[in-house]
This record gives sequence, C-alpha cells and structure tokens, in this order.
Amino acid sequence: MAEEDKSDAMAAASSTAPVPPVVATPMVVTPSDGGITFQRLSQVPPPPTHAPEPEVSAIQREREEMLAIYESPSSLPVPLFGKLAGKSKDQINRELKAGKLLSISLGNRGQRVPDWQLVPLKHKLAQVLMRQSPHADSWELYRMLARPHPDLGDRAAIDIVTPSNLGMVVQVIAGNQPHGNPPEVVPPRPISEEVRQRVRRLMESAVALDGA
Repeated sequence: MAEEDKSDAMAAASSTAPVPPVVATPMVVTPSDGGITFQRLSQVPPPPTHAPEPEVSAIQREREEMLAIYESPSSLPVPLFGKLAGKSKDQINRELKAGKLLSISLGNRGQRVPDWQLVPLKHKLAQVLMRQSPHADSWELYRMLARPHPDLGDRAAIDIVTPSNLGMVVQVIAGNQPHGNPPEVVPPRPISEEVRQRVRRLMESAVALDGA
C-alpha cells in the first residue's frame, strides 16, 4: 500500500513539472517524385544594427567654417581687390607683405582679401589691430574683426567702428578692455546702385580674365 502511494505521488509530481518551451524551426515542404520532402531552415538572423555616425570634431567644424569664409563673395582675390581699390596687383602684394593689408589663405589656394577693407575706416581698424597684435595670425585677426563680440553689443567690430570709438573698439576685441557699455552703434550707409553695378562689372571682368 505504501508503495502504491509513493508511485502515485511521483506520477503527480511528474505531471506538474514545468516543460521547457519548444522553439519552432521553420520548415519548407517540397514535392518530389518520391513523395513530400521536409527541409528545415536556419533561423533568420536579426537585421544589422547601424553604428552611430561619429560626431564632427571641433577641428573639422573650424575647417569647414574657414572654408566657407574663404569662398564667400566678400573674400576677394588679390587682382579683383586691386581693381576695386584702384591699385595694381603688385601694389596690393606689397601692402600685404608689409602688413598694411589683412588677407586670409587656406592651404595652397592663394590669398583672399576681405572686401570691407575697401572702406578706409575699416581698413584703418584692421591696420591698428595688426600693429597691436603682432603675434596673431591672419585668421585670428579676421575673427576678432568680423565676429560678433559681447562687449560690442553682439556686433562685429567692422560693423560698429566709428572715427571716435576706433581705439576703444581695438582694445575690446584685443582683450584689453573690461566689460562695460557697448559703444554707440552707427548704422552703416546703404550702398548705392551705381557702386553695386560697378562691382558687378568688375567681378564679371575678373571671371573672364581667369577663364582666358
């Protein structure tokens, strides 16, 4: 009697034991002359995961910014700047070599001269800054002159300079001026249509000369 109770308990335990899940394997049924053929298929692999794109480095961003500035319409080739300034290419090159004119360059692409130096006051601002910052390279000087500055009311030095505040503007962008009230903002004068047409004609002639 005890053996029967023991066997009944074992049967009940085996009936309640958990059964591991069965993973279904895909099958393909193929008819043939000898009957139906069953073929097991391997499990479908998961879709490939794409690795996240690497973030753009600070050096690469700076390089892209420099290229955009260099290729902008406001950065003029030396011959074209000379024509607009009423000077020869040799005269402009001598001024560049003497540090009287600011230019930017990128690799072996040649020099470009910012067109705002055609304005005498802005040209003077660049000259004063170059004299006071002899160890700064051309790109550092360009950024100091053309980037908005918090102490200038988030305006660029070349956009805010006047004959009366030139010295103070140079001190601010060179880092020698403490925080204070921004200088008086003088709106730039509009460019006349005659000047625009003259610049357009000179640009077209310069392109024609380069293509010749």
